[in-house]
Amino acid sequence: MNRNRLARIMIAAAVFGAVGYTVYPYTVHHVSTEAVVNAPLSSVTTPVAGRIDAASPPVGAPVNPGQRLFKLAAERTDHRYLSELEARRDGKAETLRSARRLLGDLSATADRLRERLDTYRRTTRASLAAERDQLVALLRSARAEMKAAEQAHTRMDTLAAKDLVPDAQRERATADLEKARADVVALEARLERIDIELRGIDNGTFARNGWNDVPYSQQRLDEVTLRMAETRSRINILASELAALDQQIDAEAQRMAAIDTIVPVAGSEGVVWKESPRSGESLAAGDEVLQVVSCESRIIEVLVSERHFETIQPGDVARIRLKGSARELQAKVAAVRGAGARTPHAAMAAQVPSANEGQLRVIVDLEGTGLSRDPKAFCHVGRTAEVMFPREVPLTRALQTGAAALLPARALAWFGIEAR
Repeated sequence: MNRNRLARIMIAAAVFGAVGYTVYPYTVHHVSTEAVVNAPLSSVTTPVAGRIDAASPPVGAPVNPGQRLFKLAAERTDHRYLSELEARRDGKAETLRSARRLLGDLSATADRLRERLDTYRRTTRASLAAERDQLVALLRSARAEMKAAEQAHTRMDTLAAKDLVPDAQRERATADLEKARADVVALEARLERIDIELRGIDNGTFARNGWNDVPYSQQRLDEVTLRMAETRSRINILASELAALDQQIDAEAQRMAAIDTIVPVAGSEGVVWKESPRSGESLAAGDEVLQVVSCESRIIEVLVSERHFETIQPGDVARIRLKGSARELQAKVAAVRGAGARTPHAAMAAQVPSANEGQLRVIVDLEGTGLSRDPKAFCHVGRTAEVMFPREVPLTRALQTGAAALLPARALAWFGIEAR
């Protein structure tokens, strides 16, 4: 009898252990089987009508950040502004070439005028130098004559004092002396004028009677030099305007190239959910070209009873087991949305169950759980899961509740356990 009772007790312990192991998680957790792995779905549309030049990778192909998704050649792009800029650039360039040719012609003219002016200055100075030499010789002769007149006048004064010569002869000697002196003064003045003219030529000014301050060649050289300065200034302005136009044309050409050829790139890691049309097919503006699901922002959306609103909080750790997998994941609750909250219309890849009256929608963040991003499985998007949220339940009550739920009262009594 004792052996039979011991056997019954051992069998009861084994059954209770199995029952406890099976039902314990369900008694200490809020369990929901209405859970779906989800992720944002990015749709790429074309802003303009065009033709597919290079198709996207096929459905299920992996997508890496910065990867080119497809290539679209735009149709009927308006290039009028670019053509206008190029026409203005060509006009400015031709004007600049003309200004540079004019500067070259003016420079050649200035060289010729400088040559003429230099020749004129040399010949004029040589002429004045010869005239000066002539004046120096005449002045030397005049001074000699003045000296002879002074000596003759002195003798006449001596003879006139002795009444040896008539007064008329003495007066004639006096007049000759005055004339000789006047000739010397006149020649000295002419020599001084020649020296002044020579100094003026050396300084670039011609001061002869009947001349302007400078000769015609100098006047023309001054005019040409002024025009050259104006032309250089105009060339600098034209060159600056041309450089600015080149920059505008480059920027507009890049903008038109971006419009003419549209090559979007992926912003995050993902999988092609819907591939683009084949190369050569035409699209209208606003047509959807491609869909990519983001594997970097996966979540699980879970439906639970609204009575658990206070017990499930953001930051709680949930236990997740994808259906068909023996591996258990742990992830944190990101948000809890009330039963009456309006669901946002964000594009998501998976179709989640509709919340019934009295149900919460709990969002659990899957990033950091180690769940693979295998593109062949579309990063597990769309898989259903069983999710358990922790709650505090006494162990004994959990076991009794689980056993009572699974075993009839007559069987419990056979094991000597009273059902409560």
